[in-house]
Amino acid sequence: MALLTALALGPVACSKTADTPGASAAAHGESVPAPEAATAEAPEQAPDVAVVTPAELLDIVRAHHDKVVVVKFWATWCAPCVEEMPKVVAFYEKHRDSGSLAFVSVSADLTDSINDTVIPFLKEKAVPFPVRVIDAAGPDAIVSGLGVEESAWEGTLPATFIFDKEGRLNRFWLGAVPEGALEEAVTALS
Repeated sequence: MALLTALALGPVACSKTADTPGASAAAHGESVPAPEAATAEAPEQAPDVAVVTPAELLDIVRAHHDKVVVVKFWATWCAPCVEEMPKVVAFYEKHRDSGSLAFVSVSADLTDSINDTVIPFLKEKAVPFPVRVIDAAGPDAIVSGLGVEESAWEGTLPATFIFDKEGRLNRFWLGAVPEGALEEAVTALS
């Protein structure tokens, strides 16, 4: 509940509407094959979604110490996040087999909304990457746990953080990433 309050009160690039679920945060660590498209003959594959703490999220970033790591925070109720999702999926697809890049997806939906909101959203949007929902008291806990204090992040969504191969925060965007900027930043670090 504290994260919901912090996200609602902090400067945000999107706003929560009455018919949408609340907020938390989530992350992803490893690349996995894209789910197969649903057909009459083949059932939909369930997306890879798990809850993590800020410390576990940091462990995911640190596990990729020899790669550039992109950590993307978003939410199903955030209109700019939903609008940006096709670009995020395209970026992931382009780099999914890269040996020098790791992509971590973080949903800001409540942990208790995974089954009724997050998973249906991921299926509908054909999101091919795992999502980690972070269980945190608010953005301050995430900022502190992830070591991104210099970003002054207060819960703005979407938010994107790039860590270099040594695990240091190199670049971040609060709000949607400008066209081509993520690709340019990753290329510069690879």
